[in-house]
Amino acid sequence: MNKKNTVISIASLICVALFPCFFLYLQNTGAAIFSDLIEMSGILLLISLIILGFSFLIFRNIEKAALISNIFLIIGLYFAFIEKAIVKVIPMLYYWHVAIICLFFIFQIGHLIYHKSNAKLANQINQVFLLIFGGLIIFNGILAIPKAFQTIATKAQNQVELDQKIITPTSDNQMGNLPNVYYFIFDEYAGFDSVQRYCNYDNSAFYDALEELGFVTSKHSVNDTIDTFTEIPNLLQLSKVNSIEMTAADKKANLKDPYLFRLMKEHGYTINALDSNNYQFMDVNSADMHLSIEFVSTYGTFKSSIIQNTAYYPFYGSEDREVEISNMLNMFNYAIDSSKKTQSNLFTVGYFNFPHVPYLFDEQGNKTKDSDRLNLRDTAPYLAQFKYASKKILEMATEIIANDPEAIIIIQSDHGYRYPSHLHFWYGIDQFDLAVESIYERNILNAVYYQGEDIYIDNYSGINTLITVLNKLLDVDLQMVD
Repeated sequence: MNKKNTVISIASLICVALFPCFFLYLQNTGAAIFSDLIEMSGILLLISLIILGFSFLIFRNIEKAALISNIFLIIGLYFAFIEKAIVKVIPMLYYWHVAIICLFFIFQIGHLIYHKSNAKLANQINQVFLLIFGGLIIFNGILAIPKAFQTIATKAQNQVELDQKIITPTSDNQMGNLPNVYYFIFDEYAGFDSVQRYCNYDNSAFYDALEELGFVTSKHSVNDTIDTFTEIPNLLQLSKVNSIEMTAADKKANLKDPYLFRLMKEHGYTINALDSNNYQFMDVNSADMHLSIEFVSTYGTFKSSIIQNTAYYPFYGSEDREVEISNMLNMFNYAIDSSKKTQSNLFTVGYFNFPHVPYLFDEQGNKTKDSDRLNLRDTAPYLAQFKYASKKILEMATEIIANDPEAIIIIQSDHGYRYPSHLHFWYGIDQFDLAVESIYERNILNAVYYQGEDIYIDNYSGINTLITVLNKLLDVDLQMVD
């Protein structure tokens, strides 16, 4: 074998295999995690080398083997796009039809390479693959450099805020009998304005029902960003420790040892945590007790973002649905059961990845169609799950108040419905001006039950609402956040 041609053949295969990983990572500098890049790159490299090995056994020529392997990889890695293009032309076709067409195409190309092509031509085509995919990796790397420097600068700028922890206030109520507190965050539950704008849905009945239970509500509250990993650490730390420009790793670091947990413990509370994302947002090590969730959804990971475009996509995460449904219902049941545990000094805090995608339920609580589970293009699947989430929230609040009428309940979302951003980032559809839509995408659910008393939270952000409640409850003087 010619050493130079061998290097070109293998290098072209590596670039073709790694391009999806590096493209996704470089396009999301500061959000994607390097270890995820390494893991998925290793998987794709192993697969590509296995394909090359089988191809070499058949073709007995490294250039030809690399060429058919590159073609096989390109079709396999971008199968979802190919499928969409074919189905758009011939709508009656399904996944298996397209898969058979692609396999037949690969077989025919392989036959031509085996019988009609020579090593020189195969090597030249491999060089083209190397230049295209290698060049795209380098190009995206260059484009990512300014963002990387901006991330470093932002991290340095925020370091002071990260180091400045809120001084622990003193209180005469420490270690006394204080009412149980329930704090629930529902991911992407749209505020009143948000769901009305994007789904043309009037959610007044939900707010009226909350107010009949004794809640105070704020229909027009907004948070600072539409990023969960920015907003939840800020809520739990009672301070703006995170900003949108920070890296994913730095944002996640601020989920550890939340000040809210420490503050409640210092006033005699036991921390009771629940988190539908396997404690990705709630620091279980800082909690005294928690709901056990063993299953982790495959949705939203770096790996799933790569695999959703490949030929393997229908089989990935197929076991998620039933377990996700069971976990979500268990979350609500556990929250209600927590109101029966003790009469005082229990702080139950929970994160519900709900009504956030994946869409598990329709309006009546039945399982959604497979095609709707990750459908962000249409508003109907979101609205259906949104309505069911509203029903479950009301049921939970009603049960907690019935079991624990002296309780304090705070129900919020981290951000509103991000429909314009979903269209833009997932589908490349610029139907909306994101700057104009920002305030609607940040419009949150914000409601407080303070033993049936009135408490002013009108137009407050999530963090300022939480601070207002804590100041009244604990007789402290936490400063409101600009």
